[in-house]
Amino acid sequence: MGNGEHGRGTARGQPTASSFSHDGRSSEPMARADVPSLAFEVLEEISLTVLRHGQGPPTEPEWDGFLAALPRPSGGLEKMRVLVVTDGGRPLREQQARLNDIIGGRSIRTAVVSSSIAVSFVVSVFALVQPGIRGFPSSQLGGALDYLEINRSDRSAAESAVRRLSRDVGVCAPAG
Repeated sequence: MGNGEHGRGTARGQPTASSFSHDGRSSEPMARADVPSLAFEVLEEISLTVLRHGQGPPTEPEWDGFLAALPRPSGGLEKMRVLVVTDGGRPLREQQARLNDIIGGRSIRTAVVSSSIAVSFVVSVFALVQPGIRGFPSSQLGGALDYLEINRSDRSAAESAVRRLSRDVGVCAPAG
């Protein structure tokens, strides 16, 4: 993607809404079988990647699509900021290991917005080895954007991405 463009996670890599189906790995039921567990957008113009998890873990094709969209270390990975909004879904250990391989020990400024106690615990553990990660309750989306240093003029793009991606995974967007 060129400068000023943004892309969305899809089954075929086209910049449209995701259309993955849940593969049953989560113990929590989803509302519809055709709703993805993970959707994302890369907003290159503001150096922000937005991930929206539902309740379950991402499928392998969803996670593969996200990893493929990340900038590589030589392409500005250190400048990228990540906003994760989740209703409890998070990558499986194997998926997290693949992400860690790409990051290669770099500290990526990441804000995770969730009211899930399990997600808060995981974020706290990751913060021990990844000092750039910080957790926020669902009511504090604004605080997460402050932490990511998203300026006032770029907030609407970030908030709009969260709303679109929330629709993609069939959940409500957080307030605040």
